[in-house]
Amino acid sequence: MGRLWCSAVTGSGTYDDFARFYDDTFTDRASQAEDAVAAQWLQARVARDAAVLDVGCGTGWLLDHLRVDRDHYLGFDLSQGMLAEAKRKHPAVDLALWDMNDQWPSGRWDVVAATFAAPNYAESVQDFLTQAWRSLNPGGRLLLMPWAPGELSRVDTYMPEGLYHGSVPWSAEVARDRLGQAGFEVQEIRGLRWHRLHPPSWLPERAHEAWLSIESMTLGRVTPNVCNFLLIEAVAT
Repeated sequence: MGRLWCSAVTGSGTYDDFARFYDDTFTDRASQAEDAVAAQWLQARVARDAAVLDVGCGTGWLLDHLRVDRDHYLGFDLSQGMLAEAKRKHPAVDLALWDMNDQWPSGRWDVVAATFAAPNYAESVQDFLTQAWRSLNPGGRLLLMPWAPGELSRVDTYMPEGLYHGSVPWSAEVARDRLGQAGFEVQEIRGLRWHRLHPPSWLPERAHEAWLSIESMTLGRVTPNVCNFLLIEAVAT
């Protein structure tokens, strides 16, 4: 699949600048409902005493929504600013400044989790999955939320030109194939498609797309009119 992201996003500066305001951006009802669906899915798959590696942990979303063993948790991220926010909220946990495209921190984990498009920051899907397999205990769970096809279909309407050039959402078919190659047994792959608020009834039909583009810039995660994620659960064999 080649390179999945561009240097403008993988560089930590973008998120360092945004870190202080990041959580406040996602306090609307749509984002909260989306968080609840994702958290419920994860809670059913992460035992409270599991050793968890949180890849691309950001400001600590997983810690905000799941009860995990703080003594057996490690979160890593490329952005120092995002890690500082996570540490402010969760001072007792271990966090590390790390690029997921480098060799991952050593250790054997029961769960490797990468939520809300974190897997899309990998330069190679296969390298990402191979690193995850090496980090897990036999029978350990891999829980992923990559962007699904359709997520970036109208990217030019709401992001600076070229920012996401080369980014490739994961299809279920490709994910299943690559997971198998990396030594995983797929348990589940399903979509999480969350609709934003509907345009006003008085708005002419031809103007709906423009409304949805404006809405996506001001409400919820910066996406088109829906969020398209895959929820992927796989076991290391």
